[in-house]
Amino acid sequence: AGSSGTASAAQTPRAMRVTVHTLGGEEVAALSAEPLWRRCDLESAIRKHTGILGPRMRLFHREAELARGDALADAGVADGSRLSLVWLPALPVATASHDGDARIWCTKSGDCLRTFHGHRGEVLSAAFSPEGSRLLTSSADGTAKLWCAESGECVRTFQGHWGAVVSAVFSHDGARLLTASADRFAKTWCAESGECLRTLEGHRSAVVSAAFSHDGARLATASFDRTAKLWRADPGQCVRTLRGHQGAVCSAVFSSDGAQLLTASEDGTAKTWCAGSGRCLRTLQGHARPVRFAVFSPEGSCLLTASADGTARIWEADSGECLRVFQGHGAAVHSALFSPDGAQLVTASEDRTAKIWCAESGDCLRTFQVHGASVASAVFSPEGAPLLAASEGRQT
Repeated sequence: AGSSGTASAAQTPRAMRVTVHTLGGEEVAALSAEPLWRRCDLESAIRKHTGILGPRMRLFHREAELARGDALADAGVADGSRLSLVWLPALPVATASHDGDARIWCTKSGDCLRTFHGHRGEVLSAAFSPEGSRLLTSSADGTAKLWCAESGECVRTFQGHWGAVVSAVFSHDGARLLTASADRFAKTWCAESGECLRTLEGHRSAVVSAAFSHDGARLATASFDRTAKLWRADPGQCVRTLRGHQGAVCSAVFSSDGAQLLTASEDGTAKTWCAGSGRCLRTLQGHARPVRFAVFSPEGSCLLTASADGTARIWEADSGECLRVFQGHGAAVHSALFSPDGAQLVTASEDRTAKIWCAESGDCLRTFQVHGASVASAVFSPEGAPLLAASEGRQT
């Protein structure tokens, strides 16, 4: 028994003392760390020590950046090691709320930076333009609106649907918009002129989600008729209908290379599909209630789902294995999206909050209290957005 205990003790990793400094040499933290800690464990300890929750960070040891999944010992970190820390700009977050407003928030301070007021109904989605200078919203009032993200001024209203506009997104070049409506149609628009370019007809019930492929040549739509459809953007022709869900399809998005589609459904599952053949590749099961939204990670190796069961989940794309469950909301989670670098995610919930999480550790980093109504969607601004300067200036 004694021999066994000695062997066990010898195998137990010893705690090591590490210090963390800025590039300018200022000490940020002196911590006790474990050799088997991953970078996310060290990040969590730094956040707890400093009380700085929102911003992303980069960590370096001997001029080499620590990789996300590696153990500290594998990166050469030992007792007495000195690490360097770079705080990255805290990306603003935009929320769409059932109180009729959209808002932009500072993720470091938690302050509301700007409120966008002008819709006459619930705001159902919000999306930044690729360069981050504009905000696009959709509403139950049957319109989509384009706003200046910095001033909050409405610069254009898109009218043409006769039902609620459930979602609105930009093409990847920012030149076109795509709206999905309860009137059973999706429409493409010229972002500059406001002209309707195409109307996509074919679904038998409300269209609740629509997305561009990265090259803008194809569109995907999701409908309460239990199908998703793949379209040629020009001339707006349906080329494939994806059937297999046993409930309404709540969202449909392309992978970054356009080879796959990812759908979320009221049947409690998400599915990946071959965009070329329409064949279902994988079904993700694990949520206890409807899956409201699903999206690929920026590099495509993971999937993220949001569910009415009050959780979000990250899944391995190749195997379909659930890697992480994000718990903390008190009601249905309507949407979940990654930050541009994939390090964080933001969720929007029926519980009137949006939350930012560390994608790797699962730690909740920030909660935004949107008083008065459910939060329908939340999204990070792009890297390098003009609003970043204003956001950084107002951080506390």
